[in-house]
Amino acid sequence: MRYSWGMENQKKIYIVIGIVVLVLVAALFVWQRTGSAAGPMTIVPIATTSNVTVQKQGDITASGRGNYTITKISSTPSSIPDFKASVVFSLDISADVRAVLNARLAATQAEIGKDTNDFNTWITLGGLYKMGGDYQHALTMWNYASLTWPKNSVSFANLGDLYMNFLHDYSKANSNYLTDVKNSPGSIESYVDLFNLYTSGKYTPSAMAAEDILKKGIQANPTSIELPVTLARYFVSKGNISEAKVQFELAMKNAQVAGQTTLVSDLQNEEASL
Repeated sequence: MRYSWGMENQKKIYIVIGIVVLVLVAALFVWQRTGSAAGPMTIVPIATTSNVTVQKQGDITASGRGNYTITKISSTPSSIPDFKASVVFSLDISADVRAVLNARLAATQAEIGKDTNDFNTWITLGGLYKMGGDYQHALTMWNYASLTWPKNSVSFANLGDLYMNFLHDYSKANSNYLTDVKNSPGSIESYVDLFNLYTSGKYTPSAMAAEDILKKGIQANPTSIELPVTLARYFVSKGNISEAKVQFELAMKNAQVAGQTTLVSDLQNEEASL
């Protein structure tokens, strides 16, 4: 037997369908605003000068430079590397340092296990591997951070240092440092690192590369003292005294504004000796 629903029942069905559609649309809107809970984050750099945190065996704070804020983007969970790997210690790492690093490593790995979206924890993890002399695992963690948060500067600066000073792959050091200063123009240390790379004789992309990178840094950081001083001394080494004096004057002006009167005096004496 077939039943006749009538107009009232049809109205009820339409109301229920309308409510369901509204709920689904609202849920989709919320998901798009917040993102997946498993999504990683992108770093938005702030173009300010920052200090480097030096990594030492007795100090297990990860190195890094650059200021940043964090926002969400999407990711592929399967791309996450094996963050639970043990440190392959170099032979010169003492037993007591190994014990400290292993304890900190276990704690950091546990933190990542709870939240794989924590950028700073990935940076710290790479630093722990590096301090143990395990450069390959350090590369893995920092490369993952660079791929997942491509607008950050910290992982690229760390990779630049690792490639330049430990792995001696100068082309990759150059590439990572350039990305660092692109993402964070206030990263003065990386301009100097690039300058040192270009004047080391180990990697020189062009005859003007050393001069150009310092000028680029000065343009991005017009109140810097270190960059014009470095460029001034470079010009002195090349016998270009007139250009050296221009940079010394800029450095002294910036030092005076910063209230570093002793440094102003030292730079005046250095310029006068030319």
